[in-house]
Amino acid sequence: MYKRNLNIEVIRIISMLMIVFHHFSIHTNWILPDDIGVRKYFVLTLGYYGKIGVILFILITGFFFYRQTFSLKKIFRLNNQVTFYALVLFFFSLIWEDFIKDRLIKSTFPIIFDQYWFVTGYVLLLLLQPLFKNYLSETPRQKKGKFFFIFTGLTYLPVYFGFIFQIEQHFTPSTYLVFLLVVLLGDLIREYYDELTTTLFKYVICTFVFSLILIQNQYFIIQFLTKYELDYPGFIINGTESLNAILFSFSLFVIILKLSISPQLSKMILFISGVTFDVYLIHDNQNIRQLIWNKFFNSSDFYWSNKLFLIGILGPIFVFIACVFIARFKIFLEFKIKKHGLKF
Repeated sequence: MYKRNLNIEVIRIISMLMIVFHHFSIHTNWILPDDIGVRKYFVLTLGYYGKIGVILFILITGFFFYRQTFSLKKIFRLNNQVTFYALVLFFFSLIWEDFIKDRLIKSTFPIIFDQYWFVTGYVLLLLLQPLFKNYLSETPRQKKGKFFFIFTGLTYLPVYFGFIFQIEQHFTPSTYLVFLLVVLLGDLIREYYDELTTTLFKYVICTFVFSLILIQNQYFIIQFLTKYELDYPGFIINGTESLNAILFSFSLFVIILKLSISPQLSKMILFISGVTFDVYLIHDNQNIRQLIWNKFFNSSDFYWSNKLFLIGILGPIFVFIACVFIARFKIFLEFKIKKHGLKF
């Protein structure tokens, strides 16, 4: 169990790194040429896996969902954590931004006003948890598997029928409905862990390779569909609502679970993984995105430079590490304040 939990922490780290690289790609003010080239492909590829990171986080939630206990106190703690970062970063942004009342209100109530879309969805999952606790803990895994496949079919058959028959209005699954689907998948990974990491592992690898090929060739697939004027849902290959993204996330999740990780790395892994959510709250705050990617790094100026590849790799890693230490410093201050009898 220790080994498996340590692997889960590695998944947290990898998923957040994916998200940071994604934000580097999509929030930098690139002026990309029309034609594909090594540089453009590099920039686009860095952004392809952000939604995968989100799905991985939800899979982790699903993996442990059956044993979680509903708690309003937990939701309030989460709200306080999110609000703390939102307000601190709002006031920090006033150094270079004008005061706008609407931004202050959104920062004061970040979950209600969907400032962090992922957090809003996660809170909805926590609120739904009591409805699924008995189902996840008492239902035989075969029945859960059948229900999952029926749920998946009802969710995605309209999408692919719409695409195949080129119906103008494609059905788009709600992101939060997909979150629920992914939670159920995470629970099934737990149920079938032994089989998935042994007898079924070769199929997991095949799924990983197939879905990875689609993701890495997304640009060319989209160009092909556009060339022949085929209408397609924008999320079709790697969006949060993409079935292919779910398949890739599922297979990557199982592959990492199977890895043998040395317990000697546990301190470093836990030091980082314990604040991955804080990393998200810090670097993806709407008030400082532009500061990070377009003022501090100003990466778009290096697009035609040989430094692009170095900045594209090291820039997001630097942001990730900086956020880890900011979050750890916050925890250190909390400890010191509580030690003196105060509440933070």
